[in-house]
Amino acid sequence: MNTPNVTSFSTLDQQGQSTRFTVSTDIIDYMASARTFGREDLADPQQQGRFQRRVIAIPDRRSTVLTPMVLTIGNRNQLSLVRQDSSGWKRFDLNRAFGNSQVHALGAAWTDDDRITISVAVSDPVQPSLSRVFVAYDLSSQHTDWDNIPWIDCGTRAMMRLAAIRVLDDGNHWTIVLAGNQGANEAVYLLRPGQKFNQAFVFNPAVTLQEIFDFEVGVHPVFGGGLHVLGTSGGKRVLSFRPFPTYDKTGQIVSTPPVVVLPCPAGATVLESTVTRDGASDLYIAGQGTQFISADEQDQAAKAKVEAIVPVELAPNVEDLVIGDNADGTIAVWTLLQNGDLNIVKRSTNGWSAPLRLRTDVQEIAPIQGDDYATTSLLIVYTNSRASYLWQDAGTGVWQETPILVVDAGELTRIPCYGTSLRVLDAVGTPQPNRKVTVSASVLCSVVMNNETVFLSPNVSIETETDANGAVSIFDAVRSLTPAIYRFSVESIDKAIEVNPAASVHQRFKTMTADDLRSATFTTPEGTFSLLSESFRTGANRTQVDAISAALNQVAKLTDSTTTVAPGVRLVEPNAAYSSELRSDTVPQGYQWGIIATAKGLKAALQSDVDRLVKSKSAGEFFTNLGDTIADFFEGVGDLIYKGAVFVIQKAGEAYEFICQLGDKIKRFAIKTLEEVGSFFKWLWEQVKIKAEWVWEHLKLLFDWNDILYVRDAMVEATDEALRYFQASISTLKTHVDKGFDVALNQLEDWRTESGVPPKKLAPIAPGASILDDLQSITAPIQTLIDRATGNSVVAWINERIKDIGSQIISIESPNPITEATEAAESFIKGLFSDTADNLFACWQQIEADLSALFNHQIPTGKDLNFQLIRNVLIAVGAEALSGLLQTLRDLLMRSLELMKDIIGVLRDTLFLKVRFPFIEKLVNLVLPGVKVDTSFRLIDALMLLFAIPGTLSYKVFFREAPLKKGEKLILPFNTPMTVQSGVADIKRYAWIGTLVGAFAKSAISLYQSASAASEEEPAFPPEVALGLASAFGGIGLAAEIMGRRDVSSLPAALRTAVEALQWSMIAISGWIAMKGASAAILAKVKGARDVGTVKKANAGLETVLYPSHFLLQTVAYSIVIDDARRSSNHDVRERQLPDSFIWVAGLFDQGGSTLFASAELAKAQVKLALLAAGTTSKLLAFLTSIGGVAAEISV
Repeated sequence: MNTPNVTSFSTLDQQGQSTRFTVSTDIIDYMASARTFGREDLADPQQQGRFQRRVIAIPDRRSTVLTPMVLTIGNRNQLSLVRQDSSGWKRFDLNRAFGNSQVHALGAAWTDDDRITISVAVSDPVQPSLSRVFVAYDLSSQHTDWDNIPWIDCGTRAMMRLAAIRVLDDGNHWTIVLAGNQGANEAVYLLRPGQKFNQAFVFNPAVTLQEIFDFEVGVHPVFGGGLHVLGTSGGKRVLSFRPFPTYDKTGQIVSTPPVVVLPCPAGATVLESTVTRDGASDLYIAGQGTQFISADEQDQAAKAKVEAIVPVELAPNVEDLVIGDNADGTIAVWTLLQNGDLNIVKRSTNGWSAPLRLRTDVQEIAPIQGDDYATTSLLIVYTNSRASYLWQDAGTGVWQETPILVVDAGELTRIPCYGTSLRVLDAVGTPQPNRKVTVSASVLCSVVMNNETVFLSPNVSIETETDANGAVSIFDAVRSLTPAIYRFSVESIDKAIEVNPAASVHQRFKTMTADDLRSATFTTPEGTFSLLSESFRTGANRTQVDAISAALNQVAKLTDSTTTVAPGVRLVEPNAAYSSELRSDTVPQGYQWGIIATAKGLKAALQSDVDRLVKSKSAGEFFTNLGDTIADFFEGVGDLIYKGAVFVIQKAGEAYEFICQLGDKIKRFAIKTLEEVGSFFKWLWEQVKIKAEWVWEHLKLLFDWNDILYVRDAMVEATDEALRYFQASISTLKTHVDKGFDVALNQLEDWRTESGVPPKKLAPIAPGASILDDLQSITAPIQTLIDRATGNSVVAWINERIKDIGSQIISIESPNPITEATEAAESFIKGLFSDTADNLFACWQQIEADLSALFNHQIPTGKDLNFQLIRNVLIAVGAEALSGLLQTLRDLLMRSLELMKDIIGVLRDTLFLKVRFPFIEKLVNLVLPGVKVDTSFRLIDALMLLFAIPGTLSYKVFFREAPLKKGEKLILPFNTPMTVQSGVADIKRYAWIGTLVGAFAKSAISLYQSASAASEEEPAFPPEVALGLASAFGGIGLAAEIMGRRDVSSLPAALRTAVEALQWSMIAISGWIAMKGASAAILAKVKGARDVGTVKKANAGLETVLYPSHFLLQTVAYSIVIDDARRSSNHDVRERQLPDSFIWVAGLFDQGGSTLFASAELAKAQVKLALLAAGTTSKLLAFLTSIGGVAAEISV
């Protein structure tokens, strides 16, 4: 896909006002500052004793949904903890507490009330051959600070190096079992709270075994805590339980109970016991098949009943056995076979499930118990060292898997994601920030929502707020073609909004033909490839593609809904069934279709095949190792399909039925939700040798990264040229400024003369005559294009990156810009406190009082304003004060222009300093592997890349072509031709590119500034990073204004001179603001906290004057060019009215938003947030108007 999938609709809120929504659903590449959990996180299995696990999972109870928090011994024998929080999976370095000594043994246990005990053996720093033991008792997943675990140093023991540790809660006490290389076949040591290692009780098994296979702690119903030992004696496998000694109240040993001999299943090699509950624990055994001895049966000793739960033919050669058991008796038993197969069998209140071979090529697992939301979940490590988080939804039985990516600022990972963005707008299209929205999902899923990792399910909802763009954005790693359906409940909207993230995918599947599939390609950073191999495109397997396309067409019909307001979007009652529940009214009665799979491939089932299967009965016993549900079936079917299979889906009354024939066995499944057949899609692709990852790549929203880099490079060079041009023009700027202010003063006087007596009250504008009304009517025909450009998931992702951009920049290289800039900054700042500045404030205070009275002490919005009203405002305010303001501002600018030279040099130098910005560095390397790109990673390179991504995408939305092509020449508005890596454009095309990229840049900057202003905390950036950002934002904004000057060549000579002077006067004000901001940032860091408040207040105070003054000059310039256009007989000149009007309106909202931001800095706390909110809305309107201006100009 090359066009963002964005739809929109409107509904009424509880007050009867129209609210508009846009919904974006695309598969995009989500770039995360993270790395894959892999080899470096796991020790070499050969280095660890065979009794020691490399990973141990503990239930994390911090959130509503239980997740595994995993202790892991890394490849350098360092202990780490990996757990999920709001920022994703995070790795905690626990080894710091041990002086970075190597860890060689680890044990942990937990209880249902969240008590956790961990024990670690490390190489003693003085005598590395000895083990030093550390224990942390009674930790909590919810309350412990895992960066500062209260470890107890239990010391060493003479001649003792440990190879394995077990931890037991016997219901009363913790016991740490410390074992050497021979496991339980030599002395082990029992360590209890309060003891040192050299005080631990020596515990010898009563029977000497020839070989130990495994040992595990457990609790006997009579004798209490002890050790289960599995090994050989006399050539036979034996299983016994050795109770621990009993202790008196002082901790002294009273007695040691006798050994309990238990029946040993044939071929047993591994053991596992459950969490201690009701004073006992169950025992599970595996090796050849899987068996179970309940806690009660263990009291029967050798006569205990051994229950076989998985036969040997389904679980031969078990290498590892791990369980996740719940307090209610439900349990998941996981076995890992020597061939890498991962099997599971579950016990519920209805008994044991059928076994399921769930995954292959697995080397390590770490599961936890289930809960109300997930039947079971675990960390799974594959033989290629790729790690994932796998869980089963408790409601539907659907299996879901997502890669474990550990947060790492120095790395970057590309994740194909369903990007879903819901924006809340008013009727005009203004984003509505801070609207409360509650989000849930049709099945349990782990997603990134508004930059935080959360769980959603039908019973787990998260309340959030729309961001500054009015959006709630969700990113979910693609793992199937039937992802969770989201439900959004928006404040003051009665009905909920339901969104299918795969809606655009399902729409494509409905009409996809076999020829579409044969010609399909997918693109990765390595190149573009055919989705199908040659044999399926043109060779012997060509006809199988017909069966695939027909199956996709048929299954996609099940996703239809009769109540959609847009494809994949429904308005529903808050408690209605999710749309993933298959609806009987979407297909006709008699709906049937089928597909046949054999070793030779796929073909469509004939009607006779379908009829035969429909009339058949299910087998009493179904297929082995394929679980109980349809979701289980397609997860585990694998190569069994080559026995010959027929699948039929039919509508049976008001329900749907999936009938499977595998070999000579048949089973019927009732299917209720779309998610249940998601694994069928995946299986379908695999039959034509297509990896699921290739399908995601084929279906995702594509954009050419070379195109983006061309735009980025062009904008970087243009910014550089603009700043150099401005610096070189300062000596001639005085003439322009003097002339520009004269024009403005004369125009104001002419307006007053024309109007006669200035009005004391402003007449309200007529209904439908406001700026926003005009915008709405002009943009209505092109609203779809604007929505695609501004409401897509890529924009949401960029906004996330901008919010924390300061923390992503590690450093700015020398020379230190603060040292270079301090003297120049001090000279410049002195101008802020001159008599001229005092006069400026005095004039503005009078004007401010007049404005407040004219608008009844309310902040006007776009609905209250139009050009004529603003013209009347300028007439109505005190003439003396307004003239005094302009004359004083001209004097201040004229006096300080020369001082700008030094500061603008510093500002430009800072922009082009090299930075350590891992996110951007890795991004370029990731999307263009093997391609040498000379980015040099300067600060401006990094920032402009982020702005160029949505800018380039928007250009393609509007023009359906790349903005720039390699090898052209770009002619800048400074009459300076230059060659760029990209290509070139004529002036108009360049103006559009610059406008789009500049709009996204200014929007991102304003969102960043708003978030920073709202925060009460000082940013934790190095001073040079803070200065760099202040300089970058000021410099980019100034350069954008210089590049965006209106072409005045079509104006009559007198008007041309006037408008040119006004434009340069506005640039002088913007330059002054940028220089002032950079100087304030420098002095705030250099002079210390004592001067920060003074500088900030002076800075904000001046901005409340400068931004309105800038807009006043822009209004005068606009009135000149618009009057000329209206009088002109030249069609091209008359056509300029539309873009000129958009530019003026964008300026109104841009300068107005900046004024409100500055006012917020001066306001009291209770008013500050309201001003920031109003300023953010104004800035967003400026952004939308700029985008709309390009779209409108194209339409003209």
